[in-house]
Amino acid sequence: MHKQAEPLDQHVRDAMAKTSTKMVSKADNEVVCEAAERWIRETTRALPKSDDAGGPNDG
Repeated sequence: MHKQAEPLDQHVRDAMAKTSTKMVSKADNEVVCEAAERWIRETTRALPKSDDAGGPNDG
């Protein structure tokens, strides 16, 4: 029997439960933020658009 996929909110809760806090300089923080923004832009570009087959509103 296949394991049912966990809902996204469960994945987020699990990930947040495994975080740690570290103080960094403003410059280091900006580098991380820019890298995260770049990753989000590149990743979301690959997602189907709402008018594409398989997109969010595809019935």
